[in-house]
Amino acid sequence: LKNTVTAQEKEIATELIAKYGNSSLDYFKTYFDKLIFISKNQNAFLSYRLSGNFAVVLENPVGSDPDQMKSCIIEFDKYCYDFGLRSIYYRIPEADLKTYTKIGKKYFFLGQAAIVNLEEFSLEGQNKKSLRNGLKKIADMGLQTTINEPPIKDGLLQKLNAVSDQWLDETGRKEILFSQGIFLWEELKNQTIITVENNEGKILAFLNIIPDYAKNESTYDLIRKTDDAPNGIIDFILVALFNHLKSKNITYVDLGLAPMSGIENPQTVQEKSMKYAYEKVKSFSHYKGLRNFKDKFSPSWHNQYIIFTDDYDLIQIPRILSKVIKP
Repeated sequence: LKNTVTAQEKEIATELIAKYGNSSLDYFKTYFDKLIFISKNQNAFLSYRLSGNFAVVLENPVGSDPDQMKSCIIEFDKYCYDFGLRSIYYRIPEADLKTYTKIGKKYFFLGQAAIVNLEEFSLEGQNKKSLRNGLKKIADMGLQTTINEPPIKDGLLQKLNAVSDQWLDETGRKEILFSQGIFLWEELKNQTIITVENNEGKILAFLNIIPDYAKNESTYDLIRKTDDAPNGIIDFILVALFNHLKSKNITYVDLGLAPMSGIENPQTVQEKSMKYAYEKVKSFSHYKGLRNFKDKFSPSWHNQYIIFTDDYDLIQIPRILSKVIKP
């Protein structure tokens, strides 16, 4: 059983993403925390992490067409079987469920991803009143946003690192991985970063724009602020992001997953166990306010699922997930 990625595997995976990538999660499929499995004909690959005897795959395989993706899943499952592993597929979009059910897999609801259509987004109207008021307060304080294009200077990265450390410290959070990134100097150096500064030029918040392979779509990864940043600064920086992306003729922004949102009354054992995990497991606690936060921007909501093989896996899933999202 391998536990490292070779330079050749990374190269093949990177080429496949460049050719066939179609998701905001593709960027994380070659991230340092993952292992890579490439199909025999090299037309598809998937990305996963090991935890105990589980291989947790991030979303779908990247491949030239649905058949290649399906072959990749079947080959990977055989690979897992040979090594006594069980596979779980995390954050599968509803449109792709049939690829998995056709080969006998089961699924349950995980949450919903929020996608904002920038052509329709507006700050007008009664339902945006509190958002408008919040943004005006921030602007009245003289705060401004800056779009920092790569390569990002080391001096700026140092300041961002201080903001990031303070944010982790203040919120009692730990960095989490798998379907999102962590503060990596070398990655951030090559990304567009939006910052919010006060009159003295002190950075109070930042976000980084990461590659998104879905058509006409963009997304961000880290969004962090200092402990003395005013309320509403995150809304302020997101609206700056929307305006920046509009100027680049991007239509959609993926605001990410709000886990367990959309599941008010869990019916099945698995839904109940996931809801319990998200409410009780400490590393998931910051997910709880996400739905309300994202709803302010009137996104469309898209169901995502966890795919598994048999009911025995279910009991393990919350524990396994909380392990793979740790660096």
